[in-house]
Amino acid sequence: MDLAEGSLCDICIAALRGGNKIKESKDHYKYSGRVFRNYHHQKYHDLAVSKDEYCFIYVTFHVVCPWAVDFDLKVSLFSRRTLALSLRSILTLLDARPWAYLDEHIGSSQSLQKVKTWLSACEEDHGHCLLPSSNRGIYFPSRIIDVCAAEDGTVYLRERAEVKTFHLKDQRKAGDYPVYWTLSHRWGDPELIPQLSRSTEDQLRAGMALSKLSPTFRDAALLVRRMGFRYIWIDSLCILQDSLSEWQQEAKEMVDIYRHSFCNISATAASSDPSSTGLFSKRSLPSRLLFPFVIREQNLEDKTGFEVGPWVLYNDSSWKDEIEDTPLNTRGWVVQERFLAPRILHFTKSQMYWECLETTVCEADPNWELQTLARNSPLPRQPIHTVYKAAGQQIMKTVSTGQRYKAMDRKTYHTLWGNLVSIYANCALTKESDRLIAMSGIAKRFQEANKDTYLAGLWKEAIHSDLTWRTNASEGAEVVRNGSYAPTWSWASVGGGHTTLSALHQRYSGLPKPLVKLVEERIIAESPGGDSTGLLRSAELDIECRLFYYCWTALSTTLAVYKDAIRSDCYFEEKFSSQNLQLDTTDLVRKFKEMEKVEGACVPLCTGYHGYGGGKNVFMMLELVSGTTFSRVGILEHGEIGTWISECPLQQCTDEMPFKFREFLVINTKFLRPPEWNSKVDGKGGMGENIRYSVGGTIQLLRETDLDRVQLYLAERIESGDSVTEIDSSRTEWKAEWDAFGLAKGNEDSMYWFAIKEPGILDLFTASTQYFNVTAPELETSITLHTSTTTHSATSKAVVVSNTQIITRPTTTVPTTSEEASSDTGSDSGMSKGETAGAAVGGTIGGLLLLGAVGWFVWRRLGRD
Repeated sequence: MDLAEGSLCDICIAALRGGNKIKESKDHYKYSGRVFRNYHHQKYHDLAVSKDEYCFIYVTFHVVCPWAVDFDLKVSLFSRRTLALSLRSILTLLDARPWAYLDEHIGSSQSLQKVKTWLSACEEDHGHCLLPSSNRGIYFPSRIIDVCAAEDGTVYLRERAEVKTFHLKDQRKAGDYPVYWTLSHRWGDPELIPQLSRSTEDQLRAGMALSKLSPTFRDAALLVRRMGFRYIWIDSLCILQDSLSEWQQEAKEMVDIYRHSFCNISATAASSDPSSTGLFSKRSLPSRLLFPFVIREQNLEDKTGFEVGPWVLYNDSSWKDEIEDTPLNTRGWVVQERFLAPRILHFTKSQMYWECLETTVCEADPNWELQTLARNSPLPRQPIHTVYKAAGQQIMKTVSTGQRYKAMDRKTYHTLWGNLVSIYANCALTKESDRLIAMSGIAKRFQEANKDTYLAGLWKEAIHSDLTWRTNASEGAEVVRNGSYAPTWSWASVGGGHTTLSALHQRYSGLPKPLVKLVEERIIAESPGGDSTGLLRSAELDIECRLFYYCWTALSTTLAVYKDAIRSDCYFEEKFSSQNLQLDTTDLVRKFKEMEKVEGACVPLCTGYHGYGGGKNVFMMLELVSGTTFSRVGILEHGEIGTWISECPLQQCTDEMPFKFREFLVINTKFLRPPEWNSKVDGKGGMGENIRYSVGGTIQLLRETDLDRVQLYLAERIESGDSVTEIDSSRTEWKAEWDAFGLAKGNEDSMYWFAIKEPGILDLFTASTQYFNVTAPELETSITLHTSTTTHSATSKAVVVSNTQIITRPTTTVPTTSEEASSDTGSDSGMSKGETAGAAVGGTIGGLLLLGAVGWFVWRRLGRD
């Protein structure tokens, strides 16, 4: 048989002939050709026979994940894979045996010649890949690796100033820097790769032998030199690894380091074993298997099969297997590197791949003549255009040509951003604190084009749509929330599982219509004047919206949504599945499954028209944590004729929205004494942890608020719940009483707490104190007072409330005994106009304050009499 012809086993031939009764795909109408799906090799013995016959389709399956163990191979056989067959003119090209010119070693002079060809063609013909002339040579990293003597076995660490001096000696323009390359690699064990530190800096400056570098660093240095260049930037060798301040500064520079690089080397194959694998090696597959096969069967015509041959058989999964699914490209930082770098040279185990803003090709098909790399899209085959480069090309068009960002571009940019987020959010990071930092370069680049405000992973102009991100959390897909580095309303607050960001589908183009209004945002960087796209101290959004209330019943898996807080006016009620009700974390999934009822609030974010008088809304579901504090629970999709919200006129008075907003007010209310509620001394954690008072002791009531009128409540904690009674709101102290509600059993301590809220507001308290105990009279002499003093901190600290919630409150210095409280009575109580607070929910509409670093949604009423 001619080498161009594919060898197939009997089972595969039977499948192509229709012997397995291949059924035409239901989505056949999407394609210009006929598309079929088929299951074959369903017995291990049949698969073994195919191996012995060297069946091409078997080989294709076998290279799904060449670095994985055999067990993974068995699983992958059931995954969906694409083998495209088509009849076309490239048969003549295959007959020319192009594989005869593919060297068996990656990195040989023959294969590197292809790299030079790609580089030359890109520089000459690709307008999008070139920086605007005004930006060329204006940027250079603070440190760089000099490979001028790499062929002699030595590399040097250089400072920017040194490089500038060298460059001027070459009679270049003043201020014009030379080009440099970059490297994307997976660290693996940090102890096994060389790093720049204060102790190794002098050695690197004096010159380090190539033999002391890791194989990847060594090959990268040699590649750059053999391509005729002198400099390469490698993170571990160009940033002091024992200086946090320098790392933080260099992290801000990533956007410029990669976007101004000439070409980025992606050490894809080495990522499976970073310490011992380099770029150059023998191909893991015979070169013949990198090309399409010709099937010259003339008897394939069948009523349930294909037309008459010959056919060309492609492995359409090679890009996914060798690039996208490798360990390197599932690393969070690499998403940014791939997006920013204008050109990327991927080194895999079987061949090199070239990716730039305009072209994606490989060694086996360097000019895309054989159409080996193609999108997973309708026929005819189209070249791969990755998400990274599609976004980069769009931004380059807008920025380089000076085009003004138009309203019609908003959906395009939202889609591109959502695609990148959906990739990045599912990648791994060594440090969770890098979740926003490692994407800040992408955000800055988008900002150059869209001129929008960046809000902790979301965009201001598309906030109504960006808030609709969702996870696939389930008991089988573990998703957890970490509110320490991102607000709960941001996708950056969750990890694990699969997170996606996409716009609500609607009949017409463009973003869905907003049902909320962003009034104000407060994004505070970790350091004063710091990078608001990186590590944050806090992130708050003030949003005008309409508020609904839900009640989930686990037994019937029914969700009822109401228009009022007392849940008497039902808006809709129906059974929901995971398709339209998606909770954010696995803990929430378990809670909704185990608890008889779950209640909370929900906000309609946006609306999309589907035609025929109907559409769909996306609600953000919230859960009350305490007082005015809410946490995000998940996303709810709902819509049908009659229960579809098409508009939400926030500034108008209607029957459904009785309030008219005249001002924007952020309510600031908290207790000073007794201390603000804190789970570390929560009475539910054990009565011995509470502050204790004797009967008759003076308990100061100090609080601060900007409300005019408030109500003050005393509550007693008992086994069956809380008993609450209103007391005089002007009081500044309370004489400790035992069994104030007449509910004590025996000689137990009485456990109390205070709360404040706004008059006329149901259910919700604006602020509450810690639990405290009043000792039963008979036990007074045997009680030792418990002291718990904390110091004020500008940042909030998270403490566990229960197995499913984390609440964050700032710590405050407070006296913890009745004696300490009494000693302060002569001081200013801090009482001001409106010294107590009201509850924050005052009807069905108002403003929603989405708290960031502290991680909760807080409802703030905007309209008051």
